[in-house]
Amino acid sequence: MALHIEVGMSALGRLQSECFLNQWKVLVASCPWATVYQGPDFVLPWYQLYQNRYLPVVIYMKEENGELAGLMTLALAENGRALVAAGEKQAEYQCWLEKPDGLHRFIQSAMAKVRSQFPGAKLHLRYLPANAPVGWMRSHSTNNFYFRLREHSRPLMKIDPVSNEKRLRRRSRKINHLKKLGEIRFDRIVDNGEFQSIFGEICEQYERRLGERYHVADTPFTNDPLKRPLFIELHKRGLMHATVLRVGGRLAASHIGLVHKQSLHTCISTHASDLERSSPGQVLFCMLGCSLAQDGVSELDLTPGGDQHKENFATEHDTVFEIQAYATAIGRLRGDIEFSLRHGVKRVLWSAGIEPAWMRAILNSIVPSRTRNRPVKGLREDGPSA
Repeated sequence: MALHIEVGMSALGRLQSECFLNQWKVLVASCPWATVYQGPDFVLPWYQLYQNRYLPVVIYMKEENGELAGLMTLALAENGRALVAAGEKQAEYQCWLEKPDGLHRFIQSAMAKVRSQFPGAKLHLRYLPANAPVGWMRSHSTNNFYFRLREHSRPLMKIDPVSNEKRLRRRSRKINHLKKLGEIRFDRIVDNGEFQSIFGEICEQYERRLGERYHVADTPFTNDPLKRPLFIELHKRGLMHATVLRVGGRLAASHIGLVHKQSLHTCISTHASDLERSSPGQVLFCMLGCSLAQDGVSELDLTPGGDQHKENFATEHDTVFEIQAYATAIGRLRGDIEFSLRHGVKRVLWSAGIEPAWMRAILNSIVPSRTRNRPVKGLREDGPSA
């Protein structure tokens, strides 16, 4: 099987060709650990919107019959010093696609290719799905990278109709209080025009909630003007699941996530700050669980992060992974020291009753995304190479 790597406009052109696009969709459907973040309806809009900040790097393997055997969509950042998955922080789960033959030939060959093509760059994948294979990192054929694999707990809310109804009944007092303010309506926003008309208010509500919760100015949609059009495009393509709770005709709470198979991955949730005592966000989550049960969705993925409001709704946990691949042993040592410092700070925060998200919010307010993600300059845009 032949391995190829393409960079820049050549990579985008390859992904958008009809034959490749069809094979890509087949590979997503056949790969057991694939998520919505590896499919064309997520990757292509992100590449196109963020092409001035990140240089597309596409690695793929073809079988002798021409079929696609493996695919990894990456992006070059930090002026060539780092490789990230397509989507970067917008992609909650980051991995490669490969036919499930158990041999892992594609990912091992892809890692060697990345190491030779970008010898000084580090590679970061966060988070790998729970069922993604990681044993291949022990192979001698991948020893040209210095790997570090870390585990993270992921909270999940299993969608069970009986449990959902019980959760809703336990919040009857909150619901009755909201009813005094006006009619309660739970709606799923399917029409993209309607989504666009309310999304600005959802963004404002989200950023206001972050500021009130963590007492810092964390404004992800304001700091990154491309984030809003990305969400709108994903909703237009049918990937984004949006629900709102209205009280007396006004937006009381919202939840936005991405759907893949029988799972809904949480992206953002909001609520009106002046209604916080009535917990409209919790009421929406309970109604969302009932709605998802009717739609055949089996779980609500609350996503890793250690935030208490996620743990309040979690019914179980599993483990997802983070891979960091360094060009040198020194780089891995430096990364281990940085991780130990962050982990130590997190333990101190937990012991003091402070959520780690508070610290993330502070860092985001100090180093906004538009300064972290400077345009990529002076990088080669090579054509295909075998």
